[in-house]
Amino acid sequence: MPAESQARSNALEDAAKSFRKLIGVADDPLPFRAKLGLASCSRLKGDLDRSLEMLAALEKTEPRPSDELLDELVAERARALLAMNRGADAVELIVRTRSKRKRLTGELWFLQV
Repeated sequence: MPAESQARSNALEDAAKSFRKLIGVADDPLPFRAKLGLASCSRLKGDLDRSLEMLAALEKTEPRPSDELLDELVAERARALLAMNRGADAVELIVRTRSKRKRLTGELWFLQV
């Protein structure tokens, strides 16, 4: 949907409401994914600073999330940085993540390319 459309705004608000409901009532890893979804909604609404704040808080989650979840977080952070026209920062983030792993998979691999 176009970024300025009312339908997109409504859909993102509905998604955010659903994510909020999952945070306190679901078993792991669903609360982490719900918070990640909220960060995605913020990014898609254009509130990039808020999205990055939410992602920073998620990175400090204890116990430490699985590598798969952390990869999703890094991918979302990279998308936010790209939306802010901070491509060099996105590349640095992906390179740093890659240095900790043998290889990237999924969306991180795609973003690296």
